[in-house]
Amino acid sequence: MIEVGCPAFVPLIEAGDLEAPALREAAAAYLEPLLAGGIDTVVMACTHYPMLRPLLASLLPPHVQLVDPAVATVQRLGPCSAASATGRRANARVIRCCPGISACGCASPVRRRRSPPGPPPARPMPSRGGGEPAGRPAVGHARLLGSRHDGGDVATVAELLQPVEADLDALLADLRNLIGAGHPILQAAAEHLFAAGGKRIRPGIVLLLSRAISPDGALTPRHRRLAEITEMIHTASLVHDDVVDEAATRRGVATVHSRFNHRVAVLAGDFLFAQASWHLANLDDLEVVKLLSRVIMDLADGEVRQGLFRYDTGQSFETYLEKSYCKTASLIANSARAAGVLSGLRENRLDELFRFGRQLGLAFQVVDDILDFTGSDQQLGKPAASDLASGYLTAPVLYALEERPALAGLIEREFSQEGDLDQALELVRGCEAIPRSRALAESFARQATEAIEWLPPSEPRSALRALPDFVISRLY
Repeated sequence: MIEVGCPAFVPLIEAGDLEAPALREAAAAYLEPLLAGGIDTVVMACTHYPMLRPLLASLLPPHVQLVDPAVATVQRLGPCSAASATGRRANARVIRCCPGISACGCASPVRRRRSPPGPPPARPMPSRGGGEPAGRPAVGHARLLGSRHDGGDVATVAELLQPVEADLDALLADLRNLIGAGHPILQAAAEHLFAAGGKRIRPGIVLLLSRAISPDGALTPRHRRLAEITEMIHTASLVHDDVVDEAATRRGVATVHSRFNHRVAVLAGDFLFAQASWHLANLDDLEVVKLLSRVIMDLADGEVRQGLFRYDTGQSFETYLEKSYCKTASLIANSARAAGVLSGLRENRLDELFRFGRQLGLAFQVVDDILDFTGSDQQLGKPAASDLASGYLTAPVLYALEERPALAGLIEREFSQEGDLDQALELVRGCEAIPRSRALAESFARQATEAIEWLPPSEPRSALRALPDFVISRLY
């Protein structure tokens, strides 16, 4: 496998004209010597891939495969890496125009009570010490994706979702087909989101539940499509959230409005919501349509609630939980119930699936809110304490207000004086607010686990029961 740098792409892409003759000429110039070398696979391994994909596809002959980055690349490059390890020639070329390789979003480490299983032999990964297996070239598919184990008793999100790993790989490829061939800028913006990585926990939950409740553990095409729709809705909501929050990056990658502009970002989010609604209607199940339509309403409702109660120290804890449900838990809860609807489960089982998703989503949100005070910028994917600085009062703040009345004055004047924010952080961290919030998250996690005890024994069930513990483990 040979890596080729293409720095000339960057200024041309960032100029915004994806159909410029100069961009096409640069791409052709980079490909010409590779094609002369008899390649059969090209990998575009950087965050500019979504925008360059249509151009590269038009320049490559039919026999050359253009391989997607992200998780699917690991599987697809397995044979190439194996060939390199045995000394045989692998006709794959990696094109990279960025100086750094974007990390695979599935590689977030979490604490684990037991050692994770080793990787399949067909897809060699770096050793526990971080080095390459004997015979491997310096640039291999695992390093290309930024996917690695740093040693110690850690697991990855991908390992927790291992029972549906192949399903998630297929989902990533299918998502690009689902968004269609619309306007090139909108399509590039949408593909940029899917290439940016992420843990894919939401569609993973749908797939795990679908297999866990299936008598033979199989997935139907409708369950697969439900998982894809779930991810499309989630991704669309992130685009709009980033515009509202004026966030410059997400998962270490420039947000859509930063890469393009606010207008394109809003339209790209709308585009994904519309695509999700279209494919949802084609599931031809009115109950499922109602459930996922409710999610889209809740997402907007949650964003409005969050804006209305900024810097409002008089808001109730119930208001906070309702907002958290709308913004985070509704999608998990309603998609979980929808999976049961498509499987024909009884009403009481549907209620339990909904409860599992609701409590898991609330636990996830409370943990996120705690990490705003205890986590690093890298762990959060955004600046620490950014929620408090923006006036969003979360569980730790609401608990702290009960113990430290002086905090109310700092918030109500919107941290307008020098040192206000630092003083507020000290007040929150210096009382029982964070331990109380942690206890709340643990309570939600326990309730989520209890809600699916009825599932028959299987690998997907085991993974689902481990998810609440994984959510809580992010605090430690």
